[in-house]
Amino acid sequence: MQGSGNRALNRSEYSMKDINNLTEFQRRRLRLVAKKMNMRIRELAPHLKNLPDVFQACVKPGDGDENTYAILPDYDISLDQDEINIVLREFDAEIQGALKFVNPLRKRASKLVSAMMWQVPGLFKVESRYPYFTLKNKSLSPIYFDLGVLISWPGFMNLVSSLSQIEIDMTLGRVDIIIGGESRGIPFSTWLSEMMNQSTGFARKEIKAYGTKQGVEGCIIPDDFAVIMEDMITDGGSKEIFIENVKNAGGVVIAVIVIFDRKQGGEEFLEEKYGIPLISLTDIYTFLEVGLEDGELSKEEYGIIMDYLDNPVEWNKKVIAAVC
Repeated sequence: MQGSGNRALNRSEYSMKDINNLTEFQRRRLRLVAKKMNMRIRELAPHLKNLPDVFQACVKPGDGDENTYAILPDYDISLDQDEINIVLREFDAEIQGALKFVNPLRKRASKLVSAMMWQVPGLFKVESRYPYFTLKNKSLSPIYFDLGVLISWPGFMNLVSSLSQIEIDMTLGRVDIIIGGESRGIPFSTWLSEMMNQSTGFARKEIKAYGTKQGVEGCIIPDDFAVIMEDMITDGGSKEIFIENVKNAGGVVIAVIVIFDRKQGGEEFLEEKYGIPLISLTDIYTFLEVGLEDGELSKEEYGIIMDYLDNPVEWNKKVIAAVC
């Protein structure tokens, strides 16, 4: 509906009531686009100069969350359809962008988070020669991240909590409870819930074999919209138990938020298996680019790391073959 081309507009199907299903940020952006469109239509049709606004954000009610949002003429006056279509075509991309559940600040915020991560002692280690770091899955890696050190820096915790709240406000809207993943997700979720004055809890890695045998600590009311917060994601497998535990407790997981995405399939896993979006404050490629730009990382180290990231399995085979 947003860019209707030459098709006649059927405004009678739409409601001009407050579009409550959008986030506040989306409503603001949509109304800003409508304002620009009204300025443009007055350029095309000077006789509208002193009349009320022609375009207004509106919604066509649907079933559940299937509402359709649009910007349509909201003034019952004889309007030139060609002029209306010109404006709709000119602003179609902006309307679509305003309606997307995307934080327009995300890219800049990602670089800021990465820049601060480079300044946290002990967070990132790189080894350009054998022996390399041994990961949990027993494979070798030239890089190692320890995001656990972040919780000792209140300034950083305030930053990531603020940026996480912006993501929630801009892209998710309703959230009833913020769940930390045992164990590193707990301090991040607690800090964020305190900032948002929101309910919190944590999901266990393993359900206790005694007592209440709960997979989630905290009070989840049936059908609560839950966000799971973690420090990092790799392939996404470790998030599965958290999601299942929240579901078994009656909650509805609507997103996973992480500080850092290693870009090794986690986002795809969540989408394909659960239809859940991943919101990451930054990722490994942004982190490395910032490090190279700021002189924190040498070109040699950058090359070794990128070679590893391109194909970790083949990189491991080459390393093992070279040392055997």
